[in-house]
Amino acid sequence: MKEPFSIEGRWHTEGESNPPFYGILRGSPEKGLRLEVKDIKERDLSALFDFLSHKELETETLTIQGYDSDNHPIRLFGCINEKGPIRCGLRTQEYYVHRAVKGLRAGNWKDLESTLFHFTFSMLSQWVNPLGRTGPKDSPLVDTKFQVDGLQFTIGTTRYGDGSQAVEEKWLELGFPDHALVADVYREYPQNICLLLSLLVGGLVGLDSFSFALQGEQSIRPDMQHEVLVKPGHGGEVKREIDSFHVRVSYEAVADTFPAMLKSWFAMLRNPDMRQVINLYTALTHHDLYIGARFLLIAQALEAYHTACNRYEGNRWPCEDFKAMLKRVRHGMAVDDRKKLYDAMGNANSKSFADRLMEVCNDSPAQIKEFIPDFSLFVKTVKDNRNAYTHHVGKQSHSRRLNEGALMPIALKMMGLLEILLLRDIGSPESAFDQIVRELTTGRIFHLGD
Repeated sequence: MKEPFSIEGRWHTEGESNPPFYGILRGSPEKGLRLEVKDIKERDLSALFDFLSHKELETETLTIQGYDSDNHPIRLFGCINEKGPIRCGLRTQEYYVHRAVKGLRAGNWKDLESTLFHFTFSMLSQWVNPLGRTGPKDSPLVDTKFQVDGLQFTIGTTRYGDGSQAVEEKWLELGFPDHALVADVYREYPQNICLLLSLLVGGLVGLDSFSFALQGEQSIRPDMQHEVLVKPGHGGEVKREIDSFHVRVSYEAVADTFPAMLKSWFAMLRNPDMRQVINLYTALTHHDLYIGARFLLIAQALEAYHTACNRYEGNRWPCEDFKAMLKRVRHGMAVDDRKKLYDAMGNANSKSFADRLMEVCNDSPAQIKEFIPDFSLFVKTVKDNRNAYTHHVGKQSHSRRLNEGALMPIALKMMGLLEILLLRDIGSPESAFDQIVRELTTGRIFHLGD
């Protein structure tokens, strides 16, 4: 869900065999999903004290069946009762809700299965169809189909309205050969596809909706959608779009290679080391962080990339050669000094942070030189500031650390380097690199203190 919402209805908080309570399910970026119901049973004082003594300290996790104002079912999972104000004539109950699924009458969240899943993303429609033109009514609603690692991907269209009011929404459908758990698919695929689209578009792409078809349903039609409701993202009401001139790579330019790019992206995610790099990138793109924290995360991501991508050696010399060298040195030392040597030299064969960053820069696409013309100076600046934050203390360390205003352009260049490396590894066209270069060489940084 991308925007705050409220659903009025009746809710069987005490089981479907008991009468429902009437109330509202609300979703907001601040509070997440909250169900508030009103219990208008009359109680005398003895019933009230009995309730306080026996139930006030209970915190139950429930699955609640509800029905909206049109009598459509909606099932709530992971509900925790937050005891509200209690009175003799009126009791307000509020529940924290982990997940909700529209159109569902039974089942547990962890057991729900499907073979067909439906996603809509912010900016997907604009990316696939930047001119916003709508086709005739009889034109196909499927743009393209392709397979990646045995999964069927479909990019298609839902049309709303008619005539001059007609609009199209692009969606992505994911088909599994066998039943997959809804919870696993939700955890693994939407966010990772969002990240790939963000990388290609050059702006933050969010998940707008996630739906699935139940067993026996062969397509996700509007009357068959079982949409998962979660906490709306912050800024969900803001219209999210980006001018086509600033899109890093258009869908038209990668339409033929998009399946291969998805395949490479998922292969990277299956590599535990590379997944850590992508997790760091996620933190950078989805959270507002102070410049110092951003700088450290990017530095960590670039160092982790050196290890994860399997393009570089992690040691200075072959291990056997290094061991032989230590052995020769050891023979010329006193016995008591040999252990000290091994303790001191244990990690001496590992490349330093500066070594790794320099190798990554030297191996990067040629466009990097346009915003990092001097690799040696860049690496030294990054190393000194990283060490000032994490390794050293004292006047010498602080003298090397840049202030936030001077550190910002360095962090932006590091981020551009990381994004170009990831785009290169999934097979993106070089036009995407050129757009990142434009972003970094034409952008301006304004300091509020000025």
